[in-house]
Amino acid sequence: VYGMESLIVVEDENNPFFTSNTSLVFNWGGTSDKVQTIITTLKSRSHNEIVVDKLQYYIQYLKQGEYYFQDAYGEVPFYVDIDKSRGQLFGQLIKIKFLSPSLYELSVDFGQATLASLIQYSDLTVKPVNVSGGEYKKIFKINELVDLPFLYFKLNIKPEAFDYNNQEYYLRFDDFNGTVASYRGIDVSADAKALSVVRLQLEGNNKYRLVEYLNTTVDVLRKVQLNSKNQFANNTIVFIDSTLKEMEGQIKEAENELKEFRKGKN
Repeated sequence: VYGMESLIVVEDENNPFFTSNTSLVFNWGGTSDKVQTIITTLKSRSHNEIVVDKLQYYIQYLKQGEYYFQDAYGEVPFYVDIDKSRGQLFGQLIKIKFLSPSLYELSVDFGQATLASLIQYSDLTVKPVNVSGGEYKKIFKINELVDLPFLYFKLNIKPEAFDYNNQEYYLRFDDFNGTVASYRGIDVSADAKALSVVRLQLEGNNKYRLVEYLNTTVDVLRKVQLNSKNQFANNTIVFIDSTLKEMEGQIKEAENELKEFRKGKN
């Protein structure tokens, strides 16, 4: 089991549109409030849904160990490009055996089953599909579309991959909600020595997954914060512009009243 951690330094930022002597002052509420907001965000389901969906961690890449299947994420020489609007075989091991640098054999052992389940990640629906039972085998080319009643994806080789001929790996499409729930267990807390520092800690069996998850969760947080700032700035500009237009109208109205008064009083 590996343990990884990441640190985020939180800076207190005042709104650049207002100075300290204005009557309208908007800010983040101080560093402590921002730290708590970040901690809550990083633990939230909505945030972790974005991270899991971006990394597609519901796709398991496995290899056969001596006693059990090992998480081979980051070690496999390939990745699959899926269409989220199409169903994928749910919870079933899919064997990938490379026959040459450009060919691989895909096989699925359905056993005695005549029904299997498909999961569609666009709306997370699960539906049954008829299968013939036994072992299904077919040879495909690298980057060829796999268009089957129970699978729909393209298998691509990583640019840095080499010497993968005759190697065997496995794919499994897991439950999206279950995957999100497993990563919501991330430990997020304010550092005891520096309250402006947020510490993220994550444990798991695959260090590549942990590193990518920590880096991506921070990257997603940064983008959300940036979008929030931009939206705040845009709303502030719209508010100022609308206020100026209203004041302009009031000034013109007062100017017209003054002209009428001067005419009336000669």
